[in-house]
Amino acid sequence: MPSTLLGFRSLTCLRLHGLGFVAMKTTILRWSLSFALGIPAIALAVRSHHASLIALGVMEAVGAVLLLPRQTRLAAAALLVLSLLCASIVHIHSGEPPPASFLVYGAAIALVATPC
Repeated sequence: MPSTLLGFRSLTCLRLHGLGFVAMKTTILRWSLSFALGIPAIALAVRSHHASLIALGVMEAVGAVLLLPRQTRLAAAALLVLSLLCASIVHIHSGEPPPASFLVYGAAIALVATPC
């Protein structure tokens, strides 16, 4: 499938159960994900007094910024998934389950980082 389907560039193509290829522009998702993960990560890094939480916030914020350029998306995805895993461990250690939204974030990260 050509990358300029419908005149758009940077499309991700999905194969959906025999329905053919469906093109989806991921720019809005990538920017939304970057803001949704990056802003709380910066707040965590700035407001926390624990070195491990500061490191977690910095790692997630860097991953959110690196998600935007095409050349660094895979490294960003690795950082973001690692930060979600670390955040899950922090939640479990504090006696609460990780938020279900982490699964949605993981799926969105995989979608925007995977080339067509």
